[in-house]
Amino acid sequence: MQIIWISIFVFAFGGIAIAYVLLRTMLPRVVDWLDRAPERDPEILLLSDELPRYYTTRSDGQTDPCSRWPGWDGWHVYVLPPETSRVQLVRGTVMTGLYGLEGIDNFEKLMWRLSTFQAIEQLCWIPTDSPEGNGRSVVNNLSQQYLPKSTDLWMDNERLDVTVLGSRVNRESQQEPYGQIRGTWPDYQFDFVNPEAEAKLSLRYRAEKVLWWTDLPRLYTHLVTFGQYEGEIRYHAKQSLDFSGGDTFKIRAPGTFEHVFSKKPFGFDRFWLPLRLLGRTFPSLKPLLYHYEVFFDEGELRGGFVHFRAFGIDIRRRGALFHGGVRKQITTLQIRYTDPIETVDCSGIDAPVVFYRQWDVVAETTEGTLQYTAHVTHPPARVSSSFVCYHIRYQGTYCGQPIAGSGYGEYIHM
Repeated sequence: MQIIWISIFVFAFGGIAIAYVLLRTMLPRVVDWLDRAPERDPEILLLSDELPRYYTTRSDGQTDPCSRWPGWDGWHVYVLPPETSRVQLVRGTVMTGLYGLEGIDNFEKLMWRLSTFQAIEQLCWIPTDSPEGNGRSVVNNLSQQYLPKSTDLWMDNERLDVTVLGSRVNRESQQEPYGQIRGTWPDYQFDFVNPEAEAKLSLRYRAEKVLWWTDLPRLYTHLVTFGQYEGEIRYHAKQSLDFSGGDTFKIRAPGTFEHVFSKKPFGFDRFWLPLRLLGRTFPSLKPLLYHYEVFFDEGELRGGFVHFRAFGIDIRRRGALFHGGVRKQITTLQIRYTDPIETVDCSGIDAPVVFYRQWDVVAETTEGTLQYTAHVTHPPARVSSSFVCYHIRYQGTYCGQPIAGSGYGEYIHM
């Protein structure tokens, strides 16, 4: 009898091992086969790709924010001012829903008993250099709002015009736009409010190129446009930044504008719960890794990469860049984290998260080798228990020629 049980165990274990090997081999290939990103035009963004993709409508054809939507859309604004600017980075985000997974979403901010299908997100991050004694420091100025979709989202489904409403501090009865995304290729207008910093952003953007990271029809799409920003950031009250009660920063810098949309048939958190409980016993168990980075050289070079690994399977390890206006595909990608780890914490999130100060990137492209070392310039922004956004400066070479510049990225390890 004992031999029978041992045989059953051996066959079961062997079957699971074989299934895992097949999954590890075949899943990336299936995703690549379904992905239409390599076929998409890098020179123009169609209206259908700008517009919100997932929503429901009322009988009059207008969007119905009170019903459950089949997925979410997110628009992300990133600006990379020059090194001489006191503003290190600008990020603005409007999302018509949440991911549905604690660790990527910050469930501590879900108020009024909202579900992840009922909430929208507005985020504004303006890390700004501030005098401090004889030295300088960077104030992160991170504002993240989860608001009810039924009352605080206005969206046009025939043109890109999305607005998130919010209440200003000490003015609870008065609502105003916290985030507005408007325009059509190649010209856009973005307006954001950071209520904690008492700051307003008004940015004009002209897109130049489109880079498609992933395009899985009716499942998930992520695209980024590269272009130029112009506008201003206005602080309306005296801050810890030691501003004299209302400074204005003029912005003229490169950056990106992203649209991400994904189907969401259900909340993912209940399926992740067993792994979360197991992780309390084995803290090193972190089966999900996502590292996304975009960079701008001081010259014409710009691009980025995506590395997504789940349960030891590299589902995405790819990238691309534009050099001289021509897209070059990254064929192989290696990331080596070289500096000692640091723990990142922020108000309202108790457990620290592990992050790195420096890493080396080596990538082979269709034109030559890209390699650079990235340094995180200041404490990153932690938007949830496992989700970190950061700003970098980097130096390296491309096809043997020196390069240097700045970039931003997102890092998730859970």
